[in-house]
Amino acid sequence: MKKLGTKRELIGVVIVLLLAAVGFALFAWYTMRPTDTIGTIATISFGLVLSALIGIVLILDTAATTRWRRFWVDLLFAALMLTLIDYFFLDTTAPWQMLVAGAGGALAIVALLAIRKIDE
Repeated sequence: MKKLGTKRELIGVVIVLLLAAVGFALFAWYTMRPTDTIGTIATISFGLVLSALIGIVLILDTAATTRWRRFWVDLLFAALMLTLIDYFFLDTTAPWQMLVAGAGGALAIVALLAIRKIDE
């Protein structure tokens, strides 16, 4: 993955992450339809936290020096994002089959992304 070096590139990433946070929050609001203040705050924080996790994994992914390290960083953050999404949308009573299917899908995507060549 290309290293983010210039200030302009970093500003672009921050803008995209903010737009993603707004998109995630709007999607969460549309699907959950909160009626109280706590529900609205929860949907906004869902978008912000999910976008922050994506930003953190982007930074750590560019800092990874080996494919193995990138694999474990991506797997950890994929698990965190999967847990956040499952907990927010499905509550704590999600069937284990859905969690296993999501974890398997995340593992497959992370494995495919980890075999990419690391730019020096």
